[in-house]
Amino acid sequence: LQKPLCPGAKGSKTVKVSRQLAKCLHAFWLGLTEAQRSGKVRAIGVSNFAPLHVRSLLASGGPIPAVNQIEYHPFVGKAVRDDVEWFRKMGIAVVAHSPLGSSKMSTD
Repeated sequence: LQKPLCPGAKGSKTVKVSRQLAKCLHAFWLGLTEAQRSGKVRAIGVSNFAPLHVRSLLASGGPIPAVNQIEYHPFVGKAVRDDVEWFRKMGIAVVAHSPLGSSKMSTD
């Protein structure tokens, strides 16, 4: 489940998940959960979720995502490294995209 799929998903590091975003994420997560229960998929995960968004999913009683794919490379800040540590404590595998850095990085 990729968070930008839902309306209102910009500003992923906000303090609170909007009601509209939470409703959208939970609806998609319910569908993925049903696919897992029926045996159509073995594991379900998320992409570009901050701990805030994972907590929102868990609050609805859904399963813990198996994986979260996030931008992660040697140049990420402490906040991202702290997020990765939280995911690991929760048992969520982290998969990096842009492991060699982002195209938005400075060339200085």
